[in-house]
Formats: sequence, structure tokens, C-alpha cells
Amino acid sequence: MASNTSNFVVPLPPVVKVEVEEQVVPKDFRGYLTRALAWTALMPLFMLAFMHFSQLTHTAAVIDDQQIMRTQQFARSISARFVSIETFLNTASDMISESIGSKVIPVSRLNKLAEKMPYLTSLKLISDTGSVDFHHGESSVSTAELMSAFAGSEVNVRSFQNEICFGSRIPEADSYDRSYLLIGCEPKEDIAAIFERSVGAEPYSLQIFDSKQKEIFFTSLNDSGNVRPQNLSSEFVKISEQMLGAPTPLWRTNQKRNDSAVLSIAEIPDTDWRAVFSQRVTFRDKQLLSSLLTSGVFLVCGALLALIVGTFLGFRLTNYVQTLIDQINAFKKDGSIKKPDRSFLANAPIELKLLSVQFEKLVRQVQSTQKKLEESNLDLTHQVNLRTRTLNQRNQELRALQFLLAPLQDEPHVVIKRTVESFRLILGLNQLDFVDEPERGRQDLASLPVKLSTGVLGYLSFERPDYTQENRVNTSLQRLANSIAIVLENKEMFSSVKASQSRFNALLESMTEGVVLIGKTGSLLYSNKTAREILSIAPGDGIAKVENYIEEHFRKVYLADSPNNPQDFFAGPTRYVSKVDSDFFIEASGF
Repeated sequence: MASNTSNFVVPLPPVVKVEVEEQVVPKDFRGYLTRALAWTALMPLFMLAFMHFSQLTHTAAVIDDQQIMRTQQFARSISARFVSIETFLNTASDMISESIGSKVIPVSRLNKLAEKMPYLTSLKLISDTGSVDFHHGESSVSTAELMSAFAGSEVNVRSFQNEICFGSRIPEADSYDRSYLLIGCEPKEDIAAIFERSVGAEPYSLQIFDSKQKEIFFTSLNDSGNVRPQNLSSEFVKISEQMLGAPTPLWRTNQKRNDSAVLSIAEIPDTDWRAVFSQRVTFRDKQLLSSLLTSGVFLVCGALLALIVGTFLGFRLTNYVQTLIDQINAFKKDGSIKKPDRSFLANAPIELKLLSVQFEKLVRQVQSTQKKLEESNLDLTHQVNLRTRTLNQRNQELRALQFLLAPLQDEPHVVIKRTVESFRLILGLNQLDFVDEPERGRQDLASLPVKLSTGVLGYLSFERPDYTQENRVNTSLQRLANSIAIVLENKEMFSSVKASQSRFNALLESMTEGVVLIGKTGSLLYSNKTAREILSIAPGDGIAKVENYIEEHFRKVYLADSPNNPQDFFAGPTRYVSKVDSDFFIEASGF
């Protein structure tokens, strides 16, 4: 069954490319002013950010320096305490060493010395047998522990649980069979007191350990977080060793921010102990924020106030500027000067008032300058036309002189007369002639001599020009006179040379000797009548015929000054003698 539906295609409309022109919104003064005020208000914020960054950097550096300084100050204080105690023990040891020879222990003197040393809470004199021969004060460290700690060691200070003890060994005397060890102990609470005086109210923690990574003392002040002592791992010891040799012995632990701390380290002189101060990063952040809070609030308030005041003043300033724009538009439209209203003169800023006054002055100057330019343009046009006429006249004069100085086809007087007539027409003179003598007694005529080195050849007689044209006419006629003199001088020279040549030719032709002139290229330039008869040559013959004739009928005679090369025909002098008659010879000479 056939289908009744038919296939058809609906044509699509062509694609039309539509270009939408972008609308450019003109930027008025108010927009520029608003943006300027906005940037003016934003600049303090940028300055605030920069200032805060600088202040943060400076404050952080100050906090770091304070921590390093307090650590080093504490180390020096501890060292001074230890030195004073060691000095005391050495003094007491010397006193005991002096008395030990008599086997008497100066107990009373030791008690007095111990009372003068408030740092020590206990002082013991222990013999090598373990007996305590002198005891002052109480100590929590047993005698056995003290002897074990100081036995066979050069270290004079030892740390115990609650006390730090210092020992001074008394050498054995010759008259006595026992040696003694004088030991003084100080509670560790004294170290905490020194630490508290060093840090004041700052929340710091103190940790002291020796070179064998053994913790000696730890305390924390003003810290609600209860900072734990650092783990004396190999990594911590390695970092502390590096920081001791660094210019800034300070570093931060690798922990979360709430748990992280900044550590500073210093060696305690005269010991192998090291003191580490630590402070939480969170507390340092509080210090930084507190230093920025006040200045930040004031600067932000100032920026907002500047924006509000600037926006208010901007509207008034825009109106005053619009008055100046109206003045400019009025001048552009019809060249008039529009006076500002009373409100502008009374309230506008002094700078805009001065700008309005200066604009009025500028408009008047522009109008005056425009008028002067029009006058100058007319004068310049006149000068250009005059210069053009002068150049055209000069060109015509040069053409006339070129005709005069070119190779003459006619007689010189004919060419001179024609050239003088051309100059008369070019210069616009009623009369201009080349004469032998000028007319005398005529006031309307002037004359210009045509001179050579031999004398005056004639005169240019011409009508006196107007005084405004006198210089120009005289200059042109002087060039004409010089050219005529050159032509006449060339004529005389040509006539003189022609007469000399005629006399020279007549002289050579009348000679009984034959004369032949040969060119360097071998061409026969000249031969007189006698030479042509002797050599049997015609005027059109060449040098080859002369040479053949000489070789056939003559022989060469070598003279004293003959050339070395006998084939050089043009070198000379050379003499050729006839093979038949020795009185007949030819002499050739080159020049």
C-alpha cells in the first residue's frame, strides 16, 4: 500500500551575525572624585595592614630577644651562685687543711663560716671511712649517697631529688692517715626563686639538664596550661646542640599550635648543665594581638570618618567644578567668557576661584594670540611669495648665464647682447646695454665696469633702479659682469692659442729637418713636410710604417745614455744611421 505522505524540507533562516556595540559610559568628575575618596579611605587600611605586619614582626622579635636575654641572665645568675658556693667551700677546705695536721677539726670556725653562707642549708665534713666529723644544718641526702656521688669524680656539683650539693676534696696530710670531703647542699627551691626573679610575671617554664641528657630541674611559673618538660630525646639533644652555636639560640617545637612552645637555651658557665626556657605559642599570640588592638580600632574609625566626610564634601566640590566646565563649554561654543555666579565666588575653594580667573585670562590671551597669528600668517604668506619670486628670478638668471657660459655657437658679442637683453627683461629694467664707455651727464643711468686683470673690457649701462631693488639689481648685474668678463677672457685666450699654434705649425713646416711626433700608444701624431718626403709616409699612416722604414734603411747606434732595453723605442735618446750614407741619421728621444 503506497503512503500518501510526502517528504518536504523547510528552509532555515540564514544565520545573521549581529555585533552589539559596547556602550562606553563616560566617566564624570563625580565618579573620579568618589573613587579618589574611596581610595583615600582605603589607604589607611592598607597602611594599617602594613603597619600591623611590621608591628607584629617587631613585637615578635622583641619577645624573642627578651626570652633569649632572660635565659642567658638566668644562666649567669645560677653560675654566679655556684661560683660563690665553690669559693666558700674552697676557703673552708683550706682552713681545714691547715688544721688537719694537728688532728683537730675547727668545728666552731666552720659553724661561723656556715652561718655566713645563707645559700647552703647543710654542710658536712665526711672522712674517707664514711664518718661525719662535722655537720651543720639538715639535708635529705644521706651520707652514703653523697660519698657515692662524689667518689672518684672531678665534678664539684651533683643534683639530687630535692637538693643540689657541692663538694670540695681536702687532700690527705702527711701526718694524718685520712682524707676528707667537704660537702654543702642547697635546696632546689632556690633555683626556682632565681628563675622567678628572672622572668617576673611572664608565663615561662624552666628545664635544666646535663650533658648526659639527665634532667636536673623543672618548674613552670604563671602557666595555667601546666607545660610538661621536654622529652630529652636524641632529636631534642641534637637541636639543642645546634642552637647553642647559633646566633639566635631559639626554636619552636613541632606540635599543634595549642601545644607548641618556643624554646631558648643557654649553657650554665663552669658546669655541664644547660637551661631551657619555654613559652607557649598561644600566650605569645595574645601578646601580639593586644599590641595591635588599640591602633587597629582607631585607624578603622579614622578611615570610615574620612570616607563619610570626603563623600559629603565631594558633592559640593562637584558643583563648583561644573561651573568651570560651563565656562569652558561657553568658550567652545561661541568664544564668549561666562562669568561664575555669586555662590561660586563666595563659597568655592580658592584654588577653583584662581582657576576660573586664570581661565578668563587664558581666553583673552588666546583671542589676542589668535589675532596675532592671523597677522603673522599674512606676513609669512607675503614673505613666502616674495622669496618665491626671488628664487624664480634667480633661476631665470642662471639659465641666461648658462647660455652665456656654454660653448659658443655664435660670435661672443652676439651671445653677450642676447644675454644682456634677457637680464634686462628678468630685472624689469627699461635700459640695459653692454657698451665700451658709459654715457656722461645722465642722472637716470648707472654703470658697472666689466674688468679683467688686464684692464676694463667695457661697461654695463643700466637704468637706476628703485632704492628698494637696488641691492638685488646690483648683485644680479655683478654676476652678469663677471660672466661677460670670463667669456671675453676665454675669447682672447683662444685667439692667442690659435695664433701660437699657427706660428708653430708654420715653423715646423718650414724646417729642412724632418720632425715626427709619435704618441705613447704608437699612434703617429704629427709629421712635417720634410719628414713625410724622407720617410715616404702620408698623413694617415701609422707608426708601423715608420718602424719598418727605419729597420730597413738604418742601423741603431748605442749612445752612452741609451736605455738598457734596446726594444724600448720610446726611451731615448737613440740614434739610427743610414746604411748607405753615414751623414744621414735619425735621432729618437722620448719625453
